[in-house]
Amino acid sequence: MAFSFNYPLVLLLIPVAAVFVLLTSRKMLRIPGWKKKTIAVLRLAVLVLVILSISGLGIKKVSDEATTIFVVDASESVQKKQGEIEDFVKKALAKARDNDKAGIIRFGQDAQVEAIPRFNPVFTAFQTKINSRFTNIEQALNFAATLIPGEDRKRIVLATDGRENAGDVLKQARILKQQGIALDIYPIVPATGAEVQLKSIKIPESMRLDERFEIEVNIDSTVNTSGKLKLFSDGTLVAEKTVEISQGLNRFVFSDTARTGGVNVYSATIEPDIDTVTKNNSMAAFSYVEDKANILVVQGEDRAAEELVRMLGDNANIRMVMPGNAPSTLYEMLKYDAFILSDVSAEDLNDSFLNNLEAAVKLQGKGLLVTGGENSYAVGGYYKTPLETILPVNMDITPKEEVPNLGLVLVIDKSGSMGAGQYGISKMELAKEAAIRATEVLTENDSIGIIAFDSAVKWVAELQRVKDLEKIQDAIGTIRPDGGTSILPPLEEAYRALSEADTKLKHVILLTDGQAEKSGYEPVIEGMRNAGITLSTVAVGLEADAELLQMLADWGNGRFYMTDEFSDIPKIFAKETFLAAKAYLNNRTFTPGLKNWSEILEGIDFIPSLDGYVGTTAKNTAKVILQSDIGDPILAAWQYGLGRTVAWTSDSKGVWTSGWLKWEGSPRFWNNIVSWISQKRLLEDYSVQGRLENGKGVIELTLSQVENPENMVIDAVMTSPSGIEEEIRLNAVSPVLYSGIFNTHETGVYIANITVKDGNDEIKSLSSGIAIPYSPEYNIVREDSNNFFEKLAYESGGRIIKSPDEVFSGELPPVAGISDLTPLLIILSMILLMVEVAFRRLGISFGKVRMAVAKARGLLERVIGPFRCEDNIGVREGETGPEGIVHTNPHEKNTGVQNGESSKEITEQPDRLESGIIIQKGKTSHELETRHQKSETNSGVEEGQPETSSNNRGKATHPKKRVKEPEKDNSSIQVLLDKKRKRER
Repeated sequence: MAFSFNYPLVLLLIPVAAVFVLLTSRKMLRIPGWKKKTIAVLRLAVLVLVILSISGLGIKKVSDEATTIFVVDASESVQKKQGEIEDFVKKALAKARDNDKAGIIRFGQDAQVEAIPRFNPVFTAFQTKINSRFTNIEQALNFAATLIPGEDRKRIVLATDGRENAGDVLKQARILKQQGIALDIYPIVPATGAEVQLKSIKIPESMRLDERFEIEVNIDSTVNTSGKLKLFSDGTLVAEKTVEISQGLNRFVFSDTARTGGVNVYSATIEPDIDTVTKNNSMAAFSYVEDKANILVVQGEDRAAEELVRMLGDNANIRMVMPGNAPSTLYEMLKYDAFILSDVSAEDLNDSFLNNLEAAVKLQGKGLLVTGGENSYAVGGYYKTPLETILPVNMDITPKEEVPNLGLVLVIDKSGSMGAGQYGISKMELAKEAAIRATEVLTENDSIGIIAFDSAVKWVAELQRVKDLEKIQDAIGTIRPDGGTSILPPLEEAYRALSEADTKLKHVILLTDGQAEKSGYEPVIEGMRNAGITLSTVAVGLEADAELLQMLADWGNGRFYMTDEFSDIPKIFAKETFLAAKAYLNNRTFTPGLKNWSEILEGIDFIPSLDGYVGTTAKNTAKVILQSDIGDPILAAWQYGLGRTVAWTSDSKGVWTSGWLKWEGSPRFWNNIVSWISQKRLLEDYSVQGRLENGKGVIELTLSQVENPENMVIDAVMTSPSGIEEEIRLNAVSPVLYSGIFNTHETGVYIANITVKDGNDEIKSLSSGIAIPYSPEYNIVREDSNNFFEKLAYESGGRIIKSPDEVFSGELPPVAGISDLTPLLIILSMILLMVEVAFRRLGISFGKVRMAVAKARGLLERVIGPFRCEDNIGVREGETGPEGIVHTNPHEKNTGVQNGESSKEITEQPDRLESGIIIQKGKTSHELETRHQKSETNSGVEEGQPETSSNNRGKATHPKKRVKEPEKDNSSIQVLLDKKRKRER
């Protein structure tokens, strides 16, 4: 047994502790010498134990247990071999010995525990899910080493095809060798077959518009075959041809013209006649085409943007679409520099467009212009939408003059069919959300009532002022779908309530998804018209009676909405509420006033009058450039994230801007706006490179010169082909080289929007792309993997095994483990400390200790004496044993009467004490025995009293003397023991 110390230098404190104890013990003047020495020894022992625990004292021992970790490859290149690997592991585990623990780790790009190390592990099949796009053996081996207990003998069994494409396994093998971990390799031979691989596609990184260029496609093959080679530009097929493919590397060239500006993505696909793996048959590349700004214009009804587009002329590349054709993915939107929404209703746009529009402006630096009209801003249903977040104005208004109050009754269908829905959300839930949103639009001067109907009518909230908004909204939440559909009774109830209301404006919104009465509405609608009550209707789904609802809206001087997108319901209610309030559409002629100068007005010295606008409220940090005669924003702008947005609250189709369309400065005005929102302060003399490294994407930006590198902050937003965004920081590698790492979960071109901020807060930006190919697991590999395994075995000092029987056959080097004694030392030091305190404080002496020991000993002898026996088994105390020896103590070998001696000789012996029984002088053993027996017979008769029996009662008998009982004073016993020891000496 050997000892070890973690901090051996701490042992130097032991002599210091001894000196300390010696000095302190001299000050204990009133304590007796023996007690002082005892306290000093105890103190020193406590200090020594504490010092030993601090030093990390431990006992070295060699463990017989061994731990084996199976590290098995689960990457794409061995997916067809998983059954073979499972069989190998199961057969190997069946050969494990009693002292073998085993665990399993699976790995690809990452590594996960399949089974923790334990004795007799149970394994049937692999269960863990692994990212199989890469093979990182180094990480897996490092992880396996952490699972092996330090005191066990160590072994790792690696089952792999050796196609490492991330990490450095040879470096890790050398580390394992230094750690005393044996590394055995079980080679996996991957499945092979005829394989064709599209290896690369190359195009110029940057071009000018209409420039002719070449696309080079390289194909690698292990077989001679033919196939179709297709070329795509931004997803559109631009070329296709049949090609002959030879074994080895094949080069094919296409020609094309740069037709659109911005980032252009080209991809190629090969469809060979003979092939094994198809995942390596496509690849993409990108090029940036310099050109005028690319503008996407989304126009509403009545050709709302045609005049605007005409005035922009040829200064931008413009594409016009209707709302239904607006791009739904961020990736599609990245090809545009700016977006224009011209009098577009929110219900006509898909939610994906609005959500991605915010990301495109904020993170990608795109521009946005929104023009007004009867379908824009608040009256277009944009209240609490992403568009409101992006723009420099809020949809609601703060009235600057008294506006007429509104009485609004929501008549909501709650029949059983309203429980159905889309995307897990019922029509009923969306209708309740719409009602709540309508309440948020109203002011305290307005009144609202909510009727829920099926075949009956129920007031969810009576018509009341909007003061306790929370109470009203809670009531809306109680609506539950059930029953049939009957529209006429709830309309009559709404008419009755509003006709009695004291509001200047009165409006009803009816929502239903079903069929109801076909007649009987004329008297109610006529009464509503006479009372100044307007009616708008909303038909939800194809089952609704659209014809009836359209007729009711026409009769009621309201608007009819038809939607099969149930998520549009809240937008419609908000829009309709805003329109009913009649405070948002300002139809009057006025001349806008200049509030703040902006470069948008560069070259403009005259502002014509307008005939109307949509009311909004400017946000606190927005710049209001033009305002109305009552201070409402007409033209407002601000920076939102990396992008710029502009709100023009009048229209662009001539209803409110007839004078502007005739104004000669109008083209300049609109071009200034488009130039401002799409302008980019581009970096010059730079290069962007990207690559795939250890399963991650790496982007590098090289600048020609940097004036203040210490103040440079470079960020990038990486957008995957599916539109997933990731914000990263590019860190300085050198004064001109900056690098960042991003995740690559998809193959294709990742768009990089890079922004550079210097010490003066000046922002410059650029757009580029990084082409991420398919996983290297699908590459054609021609190298002999046996060389890899031999080199790995050499570096690690391990074996190349061929069968499961070899796994546990080899002997592992012994490992010396260490048992830490620190906890035991701490416990002992605490016990001794308490003993020291007891000696010093409680007045404990050795005399008291001896007395306590003697008492305990005497008590123990009396309890167990009659049951103890050594040589004279069966001879009780006081009986004559063999050879006439009288035994008075069962555990003594001789009582003092030797074999053949007479009892008289005892009288010549000194008094003897044997187990507390005194053999008196002058008495033979026979007499003592007789008296002892009589004393036992006459137990209970006091000394000096006549003895009686049942046969001789009343007769006097002579008193008989009893053998004197031994003294029971333990102190007397101790004295006799001391005398005996002295005589024996």
